[in-house]
Amino acid sequence: PTCMGLSPSETAALNATDGNTQACPVQPKDGLTGYAPVNQWQGGRREVVNMLTAQHDASVWGADALQFTVREMSEYEEKFVGFAEFASDPSVASGKNDRNCPGKGLAIKIGSAFFKAFDTAEWAP
Repeated sequence: PTCMGLSPSETAALNATDGNTQACPVQPKDGLTGYAPVNQWQGGRREVVNMLTAQHDASVWGADALQFTVREMSEYEEKFVGFAEFASDPSVASGKNDRNCPGKGLAIKIGSAFFKAFDTAEWAP
């Protein structure tokens, strides 16, 4: 990888032995956001949620986590990570870095309408 704003040889020059490697230089702040562009090579750590695994976690959803189970809405609100609620924190940068699903409300309405229209009691086990 190459540091933003540096050539490959300039980036390579930052590498040093015995833990003395230097970070990429901080970039100027963006006029629109007020923050410098994200640069993973400045010691940042990127964490990505594995949505498939999270939605089937037996320690969260119980022994039937791998089964299709219609649950109470309150349980989804508490445990579901598909709308990225965990990426919203107004205490960090006054909420400017919040990232979540803009279609959550519509998705909930569509899902609710679907389950109202179909009697899940008639579904085969």
